[in-house]
Amino acid sequence: MKNRSIYKLLNLALMAGLTVNILGCGGSAPASEIDEVNTDTSEEAETLEDNEDSYEDITENTDSKENAMVQDVSIQAGNLAISILKNDYSENALVSPLSVMMAGGMVLNGSASETKDELMNVFGLEDIDSFNASMKSFMEINDDPENKLKFANGIWVNGDDILLDTYKTKMEDLYGAKLCDEPFSDETLSDVNQFVYDNTDGMIDKIIDSVPSLSNMILVDALSFEGKWDKAFEDEDIDENGTFTLEDGSSKTVTMLNGKAGEYFEVSGGCGFIYPYKGDRYSFAAILPEEGTKMQDFISNVSGEEIVDSMKNCEYTRVVFSIPEFTFDCSMELSDTFRKMGANRVFTGDADFSNMLTENGKFSLDSILHKTHIELNREGTKAAAVTGMVLNSAGPGKADVKQVILDRPFIYMIIDNETKTPIFMGHADNIE
Repeated sequence: MKNRSIYKLLNLALMAGLTVNILGCGGSAPASEIDEVNTDTSEEAETLEDNEDSYEDITENTDSKENAMVQDVSIQAGNLAISILKNDYSENALVSPLSVMMAGGMVLNGSASETKDELMNVFGLEDIDSFNASMKSFMEINDDPENKLKFANGIWVNGDDILLDTYKTKMEDLYGAKLCDEPFSDETLSDVNQFVYDNTDGMIDKIIDSVPSLSNMILVDALSFEGKWDKAFEDEDIDENGTFTLEDGSSKTVTMLNGKAGEYFEVSGGCGFIYPYKGDRYSFAAILPEEGTKMQDFISNVSGEEIVDSMKNCEYTRVVFSIPEFTFDCSMELSDTFRKMGANRVFTGDADFSNMLTENGKFSLDSILHKTHIELNREGTKAAAVTGMVLNSAGPGKADVKQVILDRPFIYMIIDNETKTPIFMGHADNIE
């Protein structure tokens, strides 16, 4: 029982929407599979009961100060992810709200007055100290050798005399930030991109193509995740000729991984399940919108708060599922999204960074760059994200937002299983 409680307290879940049949939502499984599920052994039934007992133990013991601080950002991260996916709606889009919040947190801690208020509203925060404690906690709790979730933060400053000592200390202590304060050059570009490559296990090779001539600071968060399935998919569980149906009614042949899970949840217009990775520390989870629902409509009508709450209140039962193997890369520029969410002053010469810089001047946030990568196959899941924020000494240039029309009913996330804080959230619109 104790081990299962630890598993619930520390486990992460990857949440994905599937175009497959899940018992109780959107269709039915083949009769043979239903029969197999309904004839599970008593030992399996006891396991499900143990899971439910563990969950009750957890909900009764999450009122410590540290846990409360972590819980403060779960709904905020979920809402941020949904907002980004609504505003930057593109095919196979994937976002890491935690990475955006990590990088944004470094900017937020340097802001003041109305600039700070706007950023606090974007992230849905009321108290910056508990937010900082949450970010620090996420960086400290992931030390499982079976599965890996790694964070790294870096700040590059164009010269060594513009950052306040108090800001430097806070970034080093709370965010573990690497600080580089030499004048910008071609070596800066190489250093930043090498930092990205090294801290995403090579899944993302760079975040910037050049260093703008007016840049004063570049702030980068990089994170990566790797997990192996707890119960490996055997040859008989793998269908190399599975069918994946697109929103336009056309279909394509994909490799499907077929299995059974023991945790189920519902949201408005869809339902999902959870499937563990090896080590009882992380899990995969999936959401399937109701049949006939377009992905854009589903995302528009669901909130991050509802998703987080549904994951916290999952039902322990039996679920037959299928997961398509896939690999996606995504790149976004989030400045326009931040503007739509109410952060305007930070992009102008009126931005106030007096908690960061020795001389505030006419500095502004120029760009918010976000890249993600995910690989899901029969062995497990690997994912990475990078968020880069560039601070300039003049007003920002016009953001080049990339958008592609979505035609796919597929949503997924990576979340912290204690608080259901989304670390990644995306939708898969076409499987290659």
